[in-house]
This record gives sequence, structure tokens and C-alpha cells, in this order.
Amino acid sequence: HRYLGIFLGIQFLMWTVSGMYFSWTDIDEIHGDQFKKETPKQTAFFNLLGTAKLNSEKPIQTLELLEIANEPYYWINEANLFSAKTGNVKKGITKAEA
Repeated sequence: HRYLGIFLGIQFLMWTVSGMYFSWTDIDEIHGDQFKKETPKQTAFFNLLGTAKLNSEKPIQTLELLEIANEPYYWINEANLFSAKTGNVKKGITKAEA
């Protein structure tokens, strides 16, 4: 009975300490909300230019449609950023867009 009492005492002590930790810690940290994946926002764009109308100097190897400041852009060959509506090359990104 002595060892059983020690075993149960250790469990009770761990249960008490963990309960105190959870009661003193911020509930949002305990929930683990920071580890949840964000659900992507569904965006629809209309009247986009086809890639054949872009003035790309090199053949298109990779193409990604990005949204920057609520405007669609084609990221082509991981090097050039084109407006998907006008076909113009985007020179840089402003602080507001970043």
C-alpha cells in the first residue's frame, strides 16, 4: 500500500500543478488557436487577359495567379509580375501593398 500511495500522490500532485497552470495561463494560448491553419479567402476575378497577350520575352515555364492589393497579377517564370487585367509589367511593390 505504501508504493500505491506514493504513485497516487504523485499523480494527484501532477494533476494539481497542471490544473493551476491551465487556470493561470491565457485561455487563447491553451486553445492553440495560433496553430490553426487560416482558411484561404475565396476571390474571383473576371475579364483577365490570356497569357498569349502578355509581352513576356521568354516562353512561360511557370505561371501563378497572385492577388496584390485586391488586384490580380500573373507571376511568370518566378521573375516577372504582370497585371492580369492590363498586361503591364509591375515594376515594384509599394509599402501599402507589402
